[in-house]
Amino acid sequence: MVAHQEGNAIVVRSVRPAAIIPELLSMLPDIPAGQGAEELMPMAGSSEEPRYGQDDDEFDPMAMARVRPSRASEGSGVLRLFARPRLGFGAINAQVRKSRRGVSRWAQVCRLTWWDFDQENGSGPGRWYTTIDGDPPYLTLHPGDSRRIASYLQRTLAAHLE
Repeated sequence: MVAHQEGNAIVVRSVRPAAIIPELLSMLPDIPAGQGAEELMPMAGSSEEPRYGQDDDEFDPMAMARVRPSRASEGSGVLRLFARPRLGFGAINAQVRKSRRGVSRWAQVCRLTWWDFDQENGSGPGRWYTTIDGDPPYLTLHPGDSRRIASYLQRTLAAHLE
């Protein structure tokens, strides 16, 4: 299944497993990869989950990514990047159903957030994406056009698309 938002509605469509990645990428605006190198940021703790406030509109998908002050200094590329005007963003989340002891549950296999920023020096827009990997978990900020995002998704989801 692939779902996306159109206005105030969520559109859900059935898609063959082999067509999921091309279908997802066809929904993204065509923006080149951001300028720069990827950066790794340790996360505060693996037990933290995205937080909800008093109002459901206060959901913070980045709540898990607590950058340690020593990693994100004022000269950090991450802080400089997120200070730039944001032109768009979105998320690609993939879950699979797993049965354990007769109980069926959903397990997260991919969590990717993409961000389009106005690049420095008037060089136009650039796309970046974040992933959460490893044990202990860390957040990685990658420069990412559609080709790079497709490559990451293929590596991450290949075992689940057969």
